[in-house]
Amino acid sequence: MTQRNKIKIRFPLWKYLNQPLFDRTTVINPLCFWHNYKIQLLDSCWELDTIELLEKCWDFELK
Repeated sequence: MTQRNKIKIRFPLWKYLNQPLFDRTTVINPLCFWHNYKIQLLDSCWELDTIELLEKCWDFELK
């Protein structure tokens, strides 16, 4: 048997569940929340220094 590489999908469940309920920024749909979360991660990476950015991207690829 050959072992296939498994893709790990890491959903930020704790952040999703800890959203304020009656806030305008609350996202009920988990897929939309995940999409917005990934955009925020990319924005935060964009603000990093070049070396920090490469290290973070490397870590994201490995996880």
